[in-house]
Amino acid sequence: MALSWKSQQFQKLIENIFPPSVSGCVLTPEGAPLHLQYAHLADIGTLPLAGRITNQYLQLQPGQVAIMNDPYSGGTLLSTVTLVTGVALTGRAPQKTDAILAYRFPLRPHLKFAGTVDEEGLRIPPTPIADGDNINKSLLKIMAEHPLAPQSLYERTIAAIAELHSISQQFREGFDIYDLNFSKSLVQNYLAESHKVMKSMLSELPLGDSRVQSTLKDETRIRVHIELTGEKVLMDFTGTSASPAMNLTDAATFG
Repeated sequence: MALSWKSQQFQKLIENIFPPSVSGCVLTPEGAPLHLQYAHLADIGTLPLAGRITNQYLQLQPGQVAIMNDPYSGGTLLSTVTLVTGVALTGRAPQKTDAILAYRFPLRPHLKFAGTVDEEGLRIPPTPIADGDNINKSLLKIMAEHPLAPQSLYERTIAAIAELHSISQQFREGFDIYDLNFSKSLVQNYLAESHKVMKSMLSELPLGDSRVQSTLKDETRIRVHIELTGEKVLMDFTGTSASPAMNLTDAATFG
């Protein structure tokens, strides 16, 4: 089973809006992921969440940009910053946000051995930082002057906002390039067809189950039972060691 022509064109469009080797995500205003490009494995689970939570808090309008790095709102390390913006993809007036773009960039961490994230440095919850070309530079300078803020936060964020606006413009122009008109039905059909394609791919795999167990150096036991039913992949981690409590700070990550 294959996607329809329109869905294939839409897929090509969203797969090519972000530059290579960066982390970016396209979501519906409701938070459903349409495309994810990741530079690090942690971005797979966190970047769509960061975009969804930020838009839930702020209800971003087209051209508005929010900044965040809060691990409790979908961020990862405090030295990794996420920008989120709303994009209008139709010519109707007044403009309305049709898609959400999340764009993530790393900065050099300011390492401090701390027991918790709050003790480590600057934690930024989803915060409005720009509206079009109007950047709240005063607020950004206050953030950047925090003694534990990531290095080059001010300069890199200014550049990243310009990059995100450029990506948004390319996204809008891409509909003409791929001979598409944006509509909710286009997105809904793409999601429905993608779901059917995935189910079709799973149905081609041999049915059955498998059990795997592995023991890490610290004696942590990982046990998983994987079952393929034809339309679903079920994973059961019963028997795995309990998760230890720890704070994944920059210092813990980078040693």
